[in-house]
Amino acid sequence: MKQTALTFKPKPIDGRKESFIKAIKSINLDHQILDETQIELFILHWAAVNPGGLKMHWEKFKTWEPVARLRTWEIKTRTKNKRDPNLRDYWDPQFDKRLADPQLQMEYRKHLLSLGFTSSYSPGSGQTYKPPRK
Repeated sequence: MKQTALTFKPKPIDGRKESFIKAIKSINLDHQILDETQIELFILHWAAVNPGGLKMHWEKFKTWEPVARLRTWEIKTRTKNKRDPNLRDYWDPQFDKRLADPQLQMEYRKHLLSLGFTSSYSPGSGQTYKPPRK
């Protein structure tokens, strides 16, 4: 009997999920891209099953290069952990005034200085920060 879309039955999701997890862990072991906690988060994200229960998230893509996905995941987590998400990367005087805690205000200003901003003071506008010149 010829296989058609109606008669085709994919392998059970549990078996495919186990083989995906083993493959990702072995690839990561070979290349040493992510640590254990990041690998678990990577697997949790990409092995999530769709609402119909037929495919995992990674199976929905036409092309899948696991080493490239692992490296992209590592780059994105590195940049996310690098800076405080509550601090803006630009000078916002209204945001600066709304910071109730003086410690947060100092952290925001130090963050701007670390990005290359220069501070200046004028009696009319108070402390301001200018972006770095490029």
